Amino acid sequence: MKKLLNYCLIILGIIGCSTAGPPKSPSELESVVFIDTNVFDKNMVDSMSAKTDTINVTPVGLLSINQMPERLSKWLGAISDKNGQVDIEPKVTGAKSFTFLLGLLPFAYDYLKSETSYGLAGDYNATIFYQLDTGIIKKIEFVRK
Repeated sequence: MKKLLNYCLIILGIIGCSTAGPPKSPSELESVVFIDTNVFDKNMVDSMSAKTDTINVTPVGLLSINQMPERLSKWLGAISDKNGQVDIEPKVTGAKSFTFLLGLLPFAYDYLKSETSYGLAGDYNATIFYQLDTGIIKKIEFVRK
């Protein structure tokens, strides 16, 4: 009896791990909240795998355009690496924009190649919308090419 109970528990554990949650609605796929965790990566993969036309990423807290989190830089870097466009709005002219672009993509090419989830970003372009006077990011819009 004890052996049968153990088998049942193992089977239930396997079934519990293998079942996916309910499918995400189109609005859930179009709106992703940025929190610097693996949950963000999973949500981006889900949205891009579903070939969502526009994915709006909004940060939970204050996020500065001058201190882009590495996780977000990797997604934007993957777009750039796959010949996509990463734009900023409002447009900045002069040396500031050049400095920004140099600081935006601090990712290692070899690391990115090993991360299969970032490969989906190659099908997208991105625009970073931020407050010009403060540099605070309002949202990042990923648009399917």
